[in-house]
Amino acid sequence: AWTAGAAAQDLPRTQLKVIGLQSHLNSHKSGEIPFWNERVPNESKGQVTARLTAQDIHGLKGPEILRLMRLGVIDFASGVLSYMAGDNAEFEAIDLPGMSPNMATTKRISEAYKPVLNEIMEKTYGVKLLMLFPSPPQVFWCQVPLKGADDLKGKKVRVFNKAMSDMVSGLGSTAVTMPFGEVTPSLERKVIDCAITGTLSGNTSKLFEVTSHMYTMYMGWSMHFHGASLSSWNALDPKVRDFLTKQFDWFNDRLWKVVAEEEQDGIDCSIGKDPCKYGYKGKMTLVNPSEVHLAKQKEILQKAILPDWGKRCGKACSEKFNQTIGKILSISIDASKL
Repeated sequence: AWTAGAAAQDLPRTQLKVIGLQSHLNSHKSGEIPFWNERVPNESKGQVTARLTAQDIHGLKGPEILRLMRLGVIDFASGVLSYMAGDNAEFEAIDLPGMSPNMATTKRISEAYKPVLNEIMEKTYGVKLLMLFPSPPQVFWCQVPLKGADDLKGKKVRVFNKAMSDMVSGLGSTAVTMPFGEVTPSLERKVIDCAITGTLSGNTSKLFEVTSHMYTMYMGWSMHFHGASLSSWNALDPKVRDFLTKQFDWFNDRLWKVVAEEEQDGIDCSIGKDPCKYGYKGKMTLVNPSEVHLAKQKEILQKAILPDWGKRCGKACSEKFNQTIGKILSISIDASKL
């Protein structure tokens, strides 16, 4: 790790414009804010500083982040990877629902696919990919009682990407795509019966006030990226680039550790169990998926989600998936049918 010392004195004065994650997220509050507002200035002896603003404070919803970076409007930014899937299906690859049951697997998948994503970001958006990190796992927050996946049949469920929509449809529900900001009012108005979001992000936005049952069939990890506009990055002094690269290595490790804590904390807080470190205490009923329903989820992944994603992504993209993520998980897409 970088240690502030004589080298920090040599850094030229640099101020960066940074767009962070949504303001309610713990990764923003206990991750990005102390990193940009405290660690970076401290480690650089005050030479490198940042103006950090959360996406929603800027009036941004997320899908437009990479396009704004391509235009040079934003220097550094974080975003939800699968929000970009409307532009390019490859952004969904590391977070297809039903693919990763735990954080260790998610990390292996991310590391295997990061070079592919970096190439897309550089070529299409002029963005250098600096970090990939998860949210806590995405679960069902329902305002209707349920005992398992069978009770989701016929229910309207909020999703936020195409693969998640396919999984929800496979379980017999109606998928409703909407940004996070619309979830609470939609639950209040009973436009939807359930919403899929993270264990802690749902808790810190107090979804337990408008839902009663949490169903922990993991539907992905809402992978985040942090990147820099290549033009902004290349314009930095090489010493500053080197300094920031070391800082991002430290920050990425820290974010994975924090999210590992958040995974269980969001569940514990929502059902009113101690310890509740990051969130608010609710009184929800916890429903864990049975082995039968987890097997059903895997079947939907193999028979519906992977072939459908392969069609959206194309033959070359599917072959890249097979060589990277596919090898780790022993799954594959039949590229001959594309």
